[in-house]
Amino acid sequence: MQPGQLILAGLAWATLWVNVAVLPFYKKRESLYKDYESSGEIDAALSAVESKKLIPALARMFDGIMDRREDKRRAYNFADLLQLVDFLPDFRGAEEAYREMSKLKFSYEKLKKCSDLWRWALAHAILSALIPISQLDLSKVIDWQWIVAQYIVPVLAVLWLVTLCVMVWYLIRFKSLMNGFLEKLASTKG
Repeated sequence: MQPGQLILAGLAWATLWVNVAVLPFYKKRESLYKDYESSGEIDAALSAVESKKLIPALARMFDGIMDRREDKRRAYNFADLLQLVDFLPDFRGAEEAYREMSKLKFSYEKLKKCSDLWRWALAHAILSALIPISQLDLSKVIDWQWIVAQYIVPVLAVLWLVTLCVMVWYLIRFKSLMNGFLEKLASTKG
């Protein structure tokens, strides 16, 4: 294969990945931020869980403790009052609400990280263009062509393969992460 054909093949492959992953996932990353973070939708969902589940459970625990006080004028040690009250059902409710809030935050962070696919795709596109260029006969320009052949090309090839594998993994994973995030977001609202 001629060096010109190798360069064109590398540029075609790089262009393909720029159009398949770099541009769409850069846009997805921006729309994730705009649609969920800066619009306040995540904060609203977290606030809904807090106001519908967490605060009522904590209030029931507090009310149970306050009802067990015999003398309302005297200050009591809360640890002693907790021994008198069955607060575990309310505590479980508060813990479940906190867990739901944590799952929503964690799900969004995983989705945001997965949407960084565009960075891997950009690195892959650059490597796709560099590998054919490194195959050119540069012996007239530089005396250390053997370094390129023995060290640089294998390193570029390994990096190229790693970026390809990471991109494919993120492409497969993104849809399921998005669906999971949307389900968690919908469950907090209703």
